[in-house]
Amino acid sequence: MMKLSIKYYFLFLIFLFSCKSNEEKRGHTIDKIERDVVSLNDNGGKIDYSKASKVWILLRHAEKDTTEVNNPPLTEIGENRANRLENILKGTQIDVIYSTLYQRCLNTAAPTAQSKALPTNIYQPAKFKPLIDSLENDKNSKYILIVGHSNTVPAMANIILENNEFSKAFDDNDYDNFILITEQSTEPSKTIYKLKY
Repeated sequence: MMKLSIKYYFLFLIFLFSCKSNEEKRGHTIDKIERDVVSLNDNGGKIDYSKASKVWILLRHAEKDTTEVNNPPLTEIGENRANRLENILKGTQIDVIYSTLYQRCLNTAAPTAQSKALPTNIYQPAKFKPLIDSLENDKNSKYILIVGHSNTVPAMANIILENNEFSKAFDDNDYDNFILITEQSTEPSKTIYKLKY
């Protein structure tokens, strides 16, 4: 009886330790990504996803012009953030880019798409589940960048993770979330890193 309890205690500690290692990466700011290694500035260390079978990068669009009601463009700050994104992703592979048809999303993806010489594929914000399902089964799309909205990005992450990691949308003033989800082919596990950029 005592041996069984000790076994479960150690299993619990292993589980707790693995969860903590992911928690430590929450909120850290990305410096750059070189190949499959994310460097975090603010002494956050590194994230190595070189063994991942699929990598999802989910972002809300950059800062939008709130004086425009219909289909607002990016502000100058938003354009700078879109250029920062391109700079962060310069040293790593991206296989496919998706964005909604709104210019704030298209303009966030544009510098990266141009740098990678990739088209920006359009998806409907209300119909992203079929997109996620399609990409999940697409063997040619390992490194995926999706630009969305404050309500769709958390919902997409929940679908990919198959749990309710996010219970609500991002705040309206929150433009710097960088959601990185990695999948391992050797075991059925997915890891989320909630970063900033």
